[in-house]
Order: sequence, then C-alpha cells, then structure tokens
Amino acid sequence: MGIALLAAIAEKRGDSVAVYDANAWRQPIGKVADACKAEDWDVIAIGGLTTTYGYIKASVKAIRAANPKVLIVAGGGFLTSMPSEIMDWLPEIDVGVVGEAFKTFPEILEKVDDGDFDFSDTLGVIYRDPVGPVLNAARPVIHDLDTIPWPAWHLFPLEEVYFRNSSSLFSEEAHLAKRRIDINGSYGCSLICRYCWHLGTTGDMLIEDDAGGKRDVVFTYGRNLRYHSPAYIV
Repeated sequence: MGIALLAAIAEKRGDSVAVYDANAWRQPIGKVADACKAEDWDVIAIGGLTTTYGYIKASVKAIRAANPKVLIVAGGGFLTSMPSEIMDWLPEIDVGVVGEAFKTFPEILEKVDDGDFDFSDTLGVIYRDPVGPVLNAARPVIHDLDTIPWPAWHLFPLEEVYFRNSSSLFSEEAHLAKRRIDINGSYGCSLICRYCWHLGTTGDMLIEDDAGGKRDVVFTYGRNLRYHSPAYIV
C-alpha cells in the first residue's frame, strides 16, 4: 500500500509511473532487469521490510547493470532501521528515504526534474557525498493522512494476483470472497513491544549524533499515532 500511495503522489505531480510488484509476481531476478530496460527511466525506487534485504540486494545490482545512470532511490523499513549500514552494503543506492516518504519522495522527484542532485538540504534522506553517506535531519510526519491521494491500485495486478488469492479461512464469508484485500487504516501502534520493527512513521524516530559524533537513527518510546478517516477508507 505504501508504494501504491507514493505512485499516486508521483502521478498527481504529472509523472509517468510504472510499478513492478515483485511480491505479487514472484519471478526470478532477471524480470527486474527486464522491467528496468523497458523504458529510459529517470528514477527507479525500491523498498521493503528487512526480511526482503536479500532480494533488494540482488535487485539493485540488476537495476544498476540495466540502467547505469538512473537515480536509484530506496526506502522502507530495511533502510530506515539502519540507513548508514545499508548505504555501505549496497553501493548501488544513490539516495535513501529515512522514515515517512510522502513529502520526501516528491521533493526528490522535483530535484530530478530540475537537474539538481544536491540533497544536502532535503530532510529525511541519506545521500552519498565524497566523504561517504550523509544522514540529514529527520522529516516531520504529516498529521492529516487524508491529504494523501488514494493508492494507485491501477498499477498493481489486483485481478491477476491479489483478488485471485484473496480467500482466507477466518470465516465462511472470507473463504468465499473473490475480491478481498487488506489495507492499513492507521499508522503506528500504541504499544511499545521491543521485538517489533520501527519504520520511523509513528513519531518514535530521532536522528542524533552517536558516541563517535556520527549521525544515526535513534528509536524511542515516542508515539504519534495517526488514522485515516472512515470516508477515506471506504
């Protein structure tokens, strides 16, 4: 859903957008390279949880081989949880979005439009500098979630994959369902389970200097929970 929201934001800007949904298609990594060769892309963005790191690692290598000059932008939990390490481990990534991307991603696209690849003044990113990756200050999260466009579901294989596999065994109705999909109506959780992951979207993320004087993400007990309205969900 997060990528669908970012796609909708980019389309609202007037950008031409395509999505390769690797989670839906479950194809070999070569299909990612094929998608990257389909057009002369200005930006290729990728994201996922930490559990997808292996696939993302292989994907960014395939993306860079297929598009040597494209700007590769990464985001999501896999990067937000440890941005400096990810930038060290995956040299193909040009810019990382740390935390919530709804304001940051369109700013990156606007810079690309202007031919400006200096991200030193962009909040919520980690970017490459001659001295190494530089982590900027955190971007505040947005408060009114209903200002976000509706997800760009038309770019995703709902009929071919999601609806076809939408049946679940939680109830008779769910088992017989042919057009079912789960979405998130809120961002954040009021609980503070320490085994849970952090995405920097609930107000718990700070960016501070560590003991060595280097900026890094710090996750606290802070909470800034936000909810879509019932009208938006419907």
